[in-house]
Order: sequence, then structure tokens, then C-alpha cells
Amino acid sequence: ITIEAKRLLEGNPDVADQVIQAIATELSRLVPFHYYLKVLIAGIGNEKITPDSLGPQTVSKVRVTRHLFLAYNCDGDPEQANVAAINPGVMAQTGVETAEILRRLVDFLKPDALIAVDSLAARDVNRMNTTVQMTDTGISPGAGMKNHRAKLTKETVGCPVIAIGVPTVIHCQALLND
Repeated sequence: ITIEAKRLLEGNPDVADQVIQAIATELSRLVPFHYYLKVLIAGIGNEKITPDSLGPQTVSKVRVTRHLFLAYNCDGDPEQANVAAINPGVMAQTGVETAEILRRLVDFLKPDALIAVDSLAARDVNRMNTTVQMTDTGISPGAGMKNHRAKLTKETVGCPVIAIGVPTVIHCQALLND
């Protein structure tokens, strides 16, 4: 799923609200809400490198609810999902593959879905910070910058993986070609 919103660069809050609504609509199709829904959200990337910090910045804005479900000993809720979130860092920070960290967490939490948010590499300068891509087939962190890390897929982490990405970097060669 690709949502293109070139007008995002204008800084108009109405445009931002429309994009948010479009993302929410598509995400609800990929992860339908139900009473027992459990979701793990992972912010992929390095929070100390601005163009790679989309994932960690997104997680800082997520409304985490798992602690409430634990505190009230609830299995479900008619209005909100059981949400946990993590910024697993990157291999250069942790020495551990992100997929390994998330696999262990999925084994422990048993979520219905993992939502991975990551920065993407653009091939076209016009897509930088104006395009949102979503998929239910997972993601290969670092692949856009030829830094191939272990894939995040249903097979590697143990639950469906929904990837959400925004192009925030571009190769110099692609920039020169444009």
C-alpha cells in the first residue's frame, strides 16, 4: 500500500490529518481490531541518526496499553488493543540482530501482529518524506542502504509483520540522476 502526499511538505495540519486518516484506514485493514487484539510495535532504526530515527520517534508517540491489561488482569477490551512497544536499536548499537530481539519478544508476548516502523531509502527525491508505504510481508532493515540485516517476516519472528516506512534518505547516485 502506497500513500503519496506531496502536500505534506506544506506543513498544513489539514493535509497531515488526511494522511493520518488514510494510514489508519489502511492499517485497520491490515490488522483488524478485535476484543483480544495484542500488538507489538517496533521502532526500527537508530534514534541518534536523524534520517534513521523515524521508527524510534514513532514509538515515542505510541499509546502503550499492555501495562493496563496486566494491572487489571484483562484479556481484552472492546475499545483498545493490548499494545506493547520497543525500540530494539540497531546491530551497531546492540551487537544483536533486530530480528533476534523481536523473535524473543514475540515468543514472550505472543502478539497477533508486529508493526515495524522504519525509514526507507528513496529512489526518487520527490518521494522523500511525502510517501508512506505499508505491507503485510515484512521488511528487510537496512536493505535500502545495502546494509542487509536479518529480515523481519512472519517466518523469522513468529507472527504476522506489518511494515510501515517513509523514505527519509536517498543514495547520492539517485539524487544525481534526478
